[in-house]
Amino acid sequence: MANGFYTAAQAMLLTQRRLNALANNVANINTTGYKRSDVIQSSFQDQLSLRIDQMGSQELGSIQRLVGIDSINTVFDQANLEATDRKLDLSIASDGFFTIRTNNGLMYTRDGHFNIDTEGYLITSNGGRVQGINGDIRLTSEEISVDQQGWIRNEQNQIISRLDIRSTEDITSLQRMNDGTYRDQNQVLRPVDAYVVQGMLEHSNVDVNQEMTRLMEVQRNFQSVANALKLIDRLNERAVNEIGKV
Repeated sequence: MANGFYTAAQAMLLTQRRLNALANNVANINTTGYKRSDVIQSSFQDQLSLRIDQMGSQELGSIQRLVGIDSINTVFDQANLEATDRKLDLSIASDGFFTIRTNNGLMYTRDGHFNIDTEGYLITSNGGRVQGINGDIRLTSEEISVDQQGWIRNEQNQIISRLDIRSTEDITSLQRMNDGTYRDQNQVLRPVDAYVVQGMLEHSNVDVNQEMTRLMEVQRNFQSVANALKLIDRLNERAVNEIGKV
């Protein structure tokens, strides 16, 4: 009975984490540049109950396969671009991330909805300074042009800077932060030649129909597991009471 209780409890925790990830995806359907999260499940392998010696593998006993969370991965698929005709709105129609300098160091984002602060620096909605190849990008006006290679020019067609767009071969090493930016604790991302589009923003890559279908499925599973836990708890209570009468 205890095994059944632990299995159901673990399934409930797994379902809760899946539910949280899906709910977060749905909540960010309209967030510019948002990349959806996928929960990756795995089971404990029977090899955990094997002893390795010179004669090979000797089984010590069987174990029940329990399903757990292996990881929560970010899916970096390209999303559709939407025209805004705003000159400070930029998007990347290829691999790569805008480099942002924040109080916590360099961060990376696909959200190209930029503004100019009171000091003339190009910034994100959170105040991080957008980086060019020579550091912070400072503008004298919103009247700029940005070509496909990321070169920024003023009204006189003079080069101001070039966007510092970076990427990594191991994109799974990127850690999503609470503000939607990413950081890489393992290595510094390398500069890449990206395809930049001015006057457009990248949508979220969340498919609302798919996510809502998954969300309803997980909610049903959560309710089923919760009911199973209640039943097991009642059976345990009954067993204790019956044993107490003996």
